[in-house]
Amino acid sequence: MINKSQTTEIRNYLASKKLQLDLFLEVEDHFVSQISQLMKDKNIGFEEAFLQTKILWTGELKMVPASIFSFQKVTVFEKKMVNKRLNSILLNSLVAGICLFAINFVLPESGVFIQLFLAISLFLIFGVSLFKKKIKFIQFLFLSFHPMVLKIVILSFILPIFATPIFTAFSIRSEVSFLFSNSILFSSIILLVQIQLLSANFNNKKVLLG
Repeated sequence: MINKSQTTEIRNYLASKKLQLDLFLEVEDHFVSQISQLMKDKNIGFEEAFLQTKILWTGELKMVPASIFSFQKVTVFEKKMVNKRLNSILLNSLVAGICLFAINFVLPESGVFIQLFLAISLFLIFGVSLFKKKIKFIQFLFLSFHPMVLKIVILSFILPIFATPIFTAFSIRSEVSFLFSNSILFSSIILLVQIQLLSANFNNKKVLLG
């Protein structure tokens, strides 16, 4: 069994890796489990089992840049988890954005209300986050430069270049080209991404830069 002082030693080591709380607790559970198992299976002491576990986790706990846009360093494990969250956010935003575009395609006048609703939601979450000290104002200012947002912006410029000739070649009604040429789709997706980034940050799940 691992005693209190040994648990503290594990926590101090993991604290040096600056893992966010939920990931810290997850990795701590893995460490405790693996160390206990090694002590039992190999009949070795805590220090040796702890060293072997650290070696096993060398790759996952290696410090790397959070992104090309950030000077902050995180562990490989944390970067993987954050990327997994970001991929989920992007997928949710794409699905919701397409649904909102479909509504706007059927009811063109709804576009303004959709954008207004999303913008108000964004600022409400920001306001609550700021009040609860979950975010710094400078982080909100740089939200538009989040790597995921920048990718969508770049995509919004590239897709129309390839889409327009296709629509023209197949004589698809001009309204359909609105899918790529109109800003409603991409601006909705960007707002949805930003809303989810703020929501995740509010719930102490790191997705923002800095």
